[in-house]
Amino acid sequence: MAATDGSDGKAEKVKTTTTLDQRWAMAQILLHLYKKHHYGYADMARDAGLAPVIIGKKADNGKHIQNFITKNGEPIHADKIKSFIRRLIDEPHPAFVRPSPSIQGLIWAMEAAPSDKLTADNALQDFVEGIAGTIVEKGGKWPQRLSGIYGGTWIVVRYSAHYSMNVEQSPPDDPGIVYAALEIIPSPTDTALPAFKGYYKPTIDRKKDPPKEVKGNIISLGSGEYMMFVGYDDNDKYPMVITTRQDKSEAVQPDSFHGFILRKHERGSFITGYVYLFRTDFETLEELAKHETLKDFGIKRRSELVKLLEPWNSRIATIVENILNKPRKPYENGQAMLRFLDRNPAKKDQE
Repeated sequence: MAATDGSDGKAEKVKTTTTLDQRWAMAQILLHLYKKHHYGYADMARDAGLAPVIIGKKADNGKHIQNFITKNGEPIHADKIKSFIRRLIDEPHPAFVRPSPSIQGLIWAMEAAPSDKLTADNALQDFVEGIAGTIVEKGGKWPQRLSGIYGGTWIVVRYSAHYSMNVEQSPPDDPGIVYAALEIIPSPTDTALPAFKGYYKPTIDRKKDPPKEVKGNIISLGSGEYMMFVGYDDNDKYPMVITTRQDKSEAVQPDSFHGFILRKHERGSFITGYVYLFRTDFETLEELAKHETLKDFGIKRRSELVKLLEPWNSRIATIVENILNKPRKPYENGQAMLRFLDRNPAKKDQE
């Protein structure tokens, strides 16, 4: 029984403007859509506007796409398939939101892009985006969503590694706490990552020294339940990572959130700990840093920190105890650490 295109009993012969290399790249893109994004052959053929193949009296809606893939790009319907893939790229379909280097290379091959596009800078950027593409939330809407919910300035507090590592001694009931500030800068477009910058002051700096700056970007992980801040110290290139739960509801902006921080310590070691952030009304980080009392970043005794921040958050003493101190107590046997990120960040001050 003959296989034909449509119902006229004859195989349609279609001229194409594509080359063999272009069609091979298109076949690999279709295979990626099928395997990684569960886009069925029949659905692709329908969306590309291809009539079904008739085998005897039975219609096979996906045969054209299947043949195109298995034959590494047969000429028939190549132009329609190319237009179909272009539409998916323009939407964009999740497969083409920050595509991996391999997929971007296939797109360039499909479009017969000149080789000068494959510069070292582009290759490095695509490589980085390819790695992030495996962990970042799919779709292009999350940068604007995250920016709308979390954009603004935040006070940052965490226990000081100096005291937890016994570099310096302090009273057990009045330990040192790092006081810093951070601004989350909204994404200007759907394709740009939200950014952040922060001010802090390590102990080796004198009081009159200006604060050091940390800057980086924020990504939404997986299905959007968590987010990650990835940045570095602009002076010494020390890395910093913060991971927290993420509130995806745009109805009410959270006034606080908390998570874990991984930081390159100024004296050589990597440290991790609990970090708490609460929102301020300052428009920018620079505005906050000019405030008469809040500009004094650095390591404070807990009593000093509470006195400094109580005018801005009346519950700061409770926050420091519940969020920062309780989870690290040895009698918890690690249970508090496991529960830490499971608390609902939408609840005020995370008691």
